[in-house]
Amino acid sequence: MKKSKHILILLSMIFLSCNVSPVDIQYDYDQCHACKMTISDSRFGCEYVTTKGKIFKYDAIECLVRDINKLDKADIAYTMVTHFDTPKKLKPAEESFFFISKDRPSPMGAFLSAYDSKSAVDQLSQELNGQVFNWQELLKYEIFN
Repeated sequence: MKKSKHILILLSMIFLSCNVSPVDIQYDYDQCHACKMTISDSRFGCEYVTTKGKIFKYDAIECLVRDINKLDKADIAYTMVTHFDTPKKLKPAEESFFFISKDRPSPMGAFLSAYDSKSAVDQLSQELNGQVFNWQELLKYEIFN
Protein backbone atom coordinates (compact mmCIF):
# COMPACT_ATOMS: atom_id res chain seq x y z
CA MET A 1 0.00 0.00 0.00
CA LYS A 2 2.75 2.43 0.95
CA LYS A 3 4.73 1.66 -2.23
CA SER A 4 1.71 2.30 -4.50
CA LYS A 5 1.11 5.63 -2.73
CA HIS A 6 4.68 6.71 -3.50
CA ILE A 7 4.31 5.67 -7.13
CA LEU A 8 1.07 7.64 -7.39
CA ILE A 9 2.75 10.76 -5.96
CA LEU A 10 5.69 10.37 -8.34
CA LEU A 11 3.39 9.97 -11.35
CA SER A 12 1.40 13.03 -10.28
CA MET A 13 4.59 15.10 -10.04
CA ILE A 14 5.73 13.97 -13.47
CA PHE A 15 2.33 14.74 -15.01
CA LEU A 16 2.14 18.20 -13.43
CA SER A 17 5.67 19.10 -14.49
CA CYS A 18 4.78 18.40 -18.14
CA ASN A 19 2.22 21.19 -18.33
CA VAL A 20 1.88 22.62 -21.83
CA SER A 21 0.72 26.22 -21.48
CA PRO A 22 1.95 29.79 -21.89
CA VAL A 23 3.64 31.54 -18.97
CA ASP A 24 3.93 35.23 -18.22
CA ILE A 25 7.07 36.98 -19.35
CA GLN A 26 9.17 38.28 -16.49
CA TYR A 27 10.09 41.70 -17.87
CA ASP A 28 13.58 42.97 -17.08
CA TYR A 29 14.58 39.38 -16.24
CA ASP A 30 13.75 36.93 -19.08
CA GLN A 31 15.97 36.89 -22.15
CA CYS A 32 14.99 36.88 -25.80
CA HIS A 33 15.56 33.46 -27.35
CA ALA A 34 16.81 35.03 -30.59
CA CYS A 35 19.20 37.74 -29.43
CA LYS A 36 19.66 37.00 -25.71
CA MET A 37 18.82 40.61 -24.78
CA THR A 38 16.75 41.16 -21.64
CA ILE A 39 13.06 41.51 -22.50
CA SER A 40 12.19 44.95 -21.16
CA ASP A 41 9.51 46.65 -23.28
CA SER A 42 6.22 45.19 -22.02
CA ARG A 43 4.35 46.28 -25.18
CA PHE A 44 6.22 43.81 -27.42
CA GLY A 45 7.04 40.62 -25.46
CA CYS A 46 5.89 37.36 -27.04
CA GLU A 47 6.44 33.62 -26.90
CA TYR A 48 5.59 30.26 -28.32
CA VAL A 49 5.11 26.97 -26.49
CA THR A 50 5.86 23.64 -28.13
CA THR A 51 3.60 20.62 -27.88
CA LYS A 52 6.17 19.20 -25.45
CA GLY A 53 5.86 22.25 -23.19
CA LYS A 54 9.12 24.04 -24.03
CA ILE A 55 8.74 27.84 -23.95
CA PHE A 56 10.62 30.28 -26.18
CA LYS A 57 10.34 33.98 -25.26
CA TYR A 58 11.12 37.00 -27.43
CA ASP A 59 11.55 40.75 -27.03
CA ALA A 60 9.90 41.51 -30.40
CA ILE A 61 7.25 39.94 -32.60
CA GLU A 62 9.55 40.08 -35.63
CA CYS A 63 12.00 37.71 -33.93
CA LEU A 64 9.19 35.32 -33.01
CA VAL A 65 7.84 35.28 -36.58
CA ARG A 66 11.26 34.60 -38.11
CA ASP A 67 11.83 31.64 -35.79
CA ILE A 68 8.32 30.23 -36.22
CA ASN A 69 8.72 30.32 -39.99
CA LYS A 70 11.65 27.89 -39.60
CA LEU A 71 9.57 25.35 -37.63
CA ASP A 72 6.99 22.69 -38.28
CA LYS A 73 3.76 24.44 -37.16
CA ALA A 74 2.45 21.10 -35.86
CA ASP A 75 5.06 21.29 -33.08
CA ILE A 76 3.64 24.56 -31.71
CA ALA A 77 0.89 24.44 -29.10
CA TYR A 78 0.61 28.19 -28.37
CA THR A 79 1.82 31.38 -30.00
CA MET A 80 1.30 34.41 -27.77
CA VAL A 81 1.91 38.13 -28.32
CA THR A 82 1.51 41.25 -26.21
CA HIS A 83 -0.80 43.90 -27.57
CA PHE A 84 0.74 47.36 -27.74
CA ASP A 85 -2.16 48.96 -25.86
CA THR A 86 -2.37 46.29 -23.10
CA PRO A 87 1.24 45.75 -21.92
CA LYS A 88 2.33 42.58 -20.10
CA LYS A 89 -0.76 40.58 -21.13
CA LEU A 90 -0.10 37.73 -23.55
CA LYS A 91 -2.85 37.04 -26.08
CA PRO A 92 -3.13 34.39 -28.81
CA ALA A 93 -1.39 35.54 -31.98
CA GLU A 94 -4.09 33.90 -34.11
CA GLU A 95 -6.67 36.27 -32.54
CA SER A 96 -4.50 39.38 -32.90
CA PHE A 97 -3.98 41.98 -35.61
CA PHE A 98 -0.63 43.43 -36.55
CA PHE A 99 0.56 46.81 -37.72
CA ILE A 100 3.79 47.86 -39.41
CA SER A 101 4.58 51.57 -39.57
CA LYS A 102 7.77 53.64 -39.44
CA ASP A 103 5.90 55.79 -36.91
CA ARG A 104 5.58 52.92 -34.41
CA PRO A 105 9.07 51.55 -33.61
CA SER A 106 9.57 48.07 -32.16
CA PRO A 107 12.57 46.72 -30.23
CA MET A 108 14.33 45.00 -33.15
CA GLY A 109 13.56 47.49 -35.90
CA ALA A 110 10.72 45.95 -37.93
CA PHE A 111 8.22 48.60 -36.69
CA LEU A 112 5.80 45.78 -35.84
CA SER A 113 3.17 45.85 -33.09
CA ALA A 114 0.09 43.77 -32.17
CA TYR A 115 -3.48 44.81 -31.33
CA ASP A 116 -6.75 43.30 -30.21
CA SER A 117 -9.05 44.43 -33.00
CA LYS A 118 -9.00 45.03 -36.73
CA SER A 119 -10.75 48.37 -36.23
CA ALA A 120 -7.90 49.52 -33.95
CA VAL A 121 -5.23 48.75 -36.55
CA ASP A 122 -7.34 50.15 -39.38
CA GLN A 123 -7.58 53.43 -37.47
CA LEU A 124 -3.83 53.39 -36.79
CA SER A 125 -3.20 52.75 -40.46
CA GLN A 126 -5.07 55.93 -41.34
CA GLU A 127 -3.32 57.97 -38.65
CA LEU A 128 0.23 56.61 -38.99
CA ASN A 129 0.32 55.33 -42.56
CA GLY A 130 1.10 51.65 -42.12
CA GLN A 131 0.19 48.12 -43.16
CA VAL A 132 -2.32 45.83 -41.43
CA PHE A 133 -2.00 42.03 -41.15
CA ASN A 134 -3.68 39.10 -39.47
CA TRP A 135 -1.44 36.34 -38.09
CA GLN A 136 -1.44 34.15 -41.21
CA GLU A 137 -0.69 37.13 -43.46
CA LEU A 138 2.15 38.21 -41.17
CA LEU A 139 3.75 34.76 -41.30
CA LYS A 140 3.80 35.01 -45.11
CA TYR A 141 5.03 38.61 -45.30
CA GLU A 142 8.23 38.72 -47.35
CA ILE A 143 10.45 40.45 -44.80
CA PHE A 144 10.01 37.49 -42.43
CA ASN A 145 10.83 34.76 -44.93
